[in-house]
Amino acid sequence: EATMTSYELDRELNDMAADELAKDAPPPPSSPPSTSSAPMAPRAAMVPHVDDKNLAVVTHIATAATAAFTGGLLHLVVPAVAMVAFKDKSEFVRRHARNQLNFQLTYIAAMIAGVVLSVCTLGVGLIVALPAIFFFWVLDLVTSIRAALAASRGEEYEFPWSLQLFS
Repeated sequence: EATMTSYELDRELNDMAADELAKDAPPPPSSPPSTSSAPMAPRAAMVPHVDDKNLAVVTHIATAATAAFTGGLLHLVVPAVAMVAFKDKSEFVRRHARNQLNFQLTYIAAMIAGVVLSVCTLGVGLIVALPAIFFFWVLDLVTSIRAALAASRGEEYEFPWSLQLFS
């Protein structure tokens, strides 16, 4: 007999409850035949599990909080841990963590470029670097919140200007 983790047991119980509720629900209204030639995936495959949505939301909110409270110095840790911890458990959480991690790495690349520009121009580059770093910090907070909202709806979110370093 295989041992289940609490996460797997909770997911199985939630799925069983959803199946029971679906049995009692009235049949869906009939719709006109689809003209699309592509096969439709079952509804359950398109909607992420509520636990997966919550984990993705927590990943985005924790990343925004980390960026806000550390000035953007430790914001890379949260999506990296989430990507490693949930890579085999949920494709939805893995995709959200990967997109967040790619954006955080893009942010770090922008900060490094700003520092290099400042050093190479003997400090004159700070005129460009400091506003750019501040812009990316604000963008990090805003896009992390928008990504959390998308995750709560079960939708994907692509970060703007994000290098796709992990696929």
